Amino acid sequence: MFDVNNLKNCSLPSYDKSQLKAGILHIGIGAFHRAHQVCYIDKLLNLGDKEALKWGYISGTIRTNQKLINDLKENDCQYILSANSESGTTNSVIGALKDAYFAGEGHSDELIKYIATSDIKIITYTITEKGYFVDLSTQKLNLLDDEIIYDIENFNSPKTAIGITVAGLHARKQQNAGAITLLSCDNMPNNGAILKQAILDFAYKIDKELATWIEKNCTFPSSMVDRIVPAVTDETLDSIKKLVDMRDKSAISTEEFSQWVIEDDFANGRPSLEKVGVEFVGDIESFEKLKLTMLNGSHSLIAYLGAYAGLKTVDDVITNKEFYNFIKKYMLEVAAPLVEGLPKEVSTTDYADKLLHRFANPHLKHRTEQIAMDGSKKVPQRWLGSLEYLLDNSRNYDILAIGLAGWILFCGGNDENGNSLQVSDPLQEKYQGIYAQNSSTKDIVKGFLAIDSIFTEKLIKDNNLVDKVEFFIIEIKNNGVIKTLSKVGE
Repeated sequence: MFDVNNLKNCSLPSYDKSQLKAGILHIGIGAFHRAHQVCYIDKLLNLGDKEALKWGYISGTIRTNQKLINDLKENDCQYILSANSESGTTNSVIGALKDAYFAGEGHSDELIKYIATSDIKIITYTITEKGYFVDLSTQKLNLLDDEIIYDIENFNSPKTAIGITVAGLHARKQQNAGAITLLSCDNMPNNGAILKQAILDFAYKIDKELATWIEKNCTFPSSMVDRIVPAVTDETLDSIKKLVDMRDKSAISTEEFSQWVIEDDFANGRPSLEKVGVEFVGDIESFEKLKLTMLNGSHSLIAYLGAYAGLKTVDDVITNKEFYNFIKKYMLEVAAPLVEGLPKEVSTTDYADKLLHRFANPHLKHRTEQIAMDGSKKVPQRWLGSLEYLLDNSRNYDILAIGLAGWILFCGGNDENGNSLQVSDPLQEKYQGIYAQNSSTKDIVKGFLAIDSIFTEKLIKDNNLVDKVEFFIIEIKNNGVIKTLSKVGE
């Protein structure tokens, strides 16, 4: 356990943590949650807002091992956050996390119990796209998924976030604990609607009266979250230790920038987060599209093409002239024209410039292979809507075809220098099968573009798209990523 009073160069909470009560439950206690949602509550508490004392966080993890939870509990669920900018680093102890739980298989009871209590008025989620088990082509819960089947058959001991939530809401209904807000904080368009669909589809399989109660007593606002939070490594912890003169096993490193935009549709009150910069809006769609296409879409281009080029981190990629020009061209010519309905004060050109500046932050060391994870869930959200728009309007789609070429090459498991790449994806075995069963580039491309859980029927049938992606794969193999991009980014 670290003694906060012995920390150097580190700001401490100005509030009395012993007075903190839990009002928000979170599922998915990774680094992002602790660098984003918890930090906003912490900022509000540090303003001296006494009402904020009833909005502390209780957070649980259902996927990672128990080590993080143990590390947090050793420090009374306090941890050091190191925020990096070009002007320097600021360190602070975050105290807004009241408690943390491991809720993996066989350990979901605590979260279910808390969901059923009247003190908990909001549940937030960072469970990634795959944690919702929604088939994006039908926008319905995949009731044939083994984990969902397990949770329906073992409703009293669920394993998924969806199952745990519905079990908690069932107990909440029985205890007459009141209305509650379910707030998705994952990078998906209409994330609130997706969460609602998953919860209701599951609930209807359990009890129709429960589903009706949920529809009447729960709201599902969408949100847009933004903060770059690299995975924590030993190097991260060592760097923070040098700054504060003490090692914190649960410390995290992030950038200074942070943004949270939320639809203002809460069922049972909310903290006054507008005081610390959260934007509450009536319609979030334009903000979602801005981030998904310009930031997340760019990140995926950087991840697949950068990793295949042998570049390890985002700043390594974006400080390369050819990559910089290519990514900027994507932002301004592909992504920006698709974003409509933004407030007049929001400029896509300014947004692009700020993103490029953030990507170049040398302190973050955001790994390309980390961003490349779960491409089968991310590619449809980040690229394919834009691709269909370009095709429908007979516009040039070379940049996204190069992106798909980079993704397919990355999934082959080696970079252009023959070094192995870490491919982590639910469809990894399928990718390996496509490479094993096909020898020609065209057949490999056809295999990837025929995956109907990723691509729509319209894209699957587009032979011109196959030809173009094949062309760019051959270009990259013959000339390398950098030279290929230089022809497009001019």
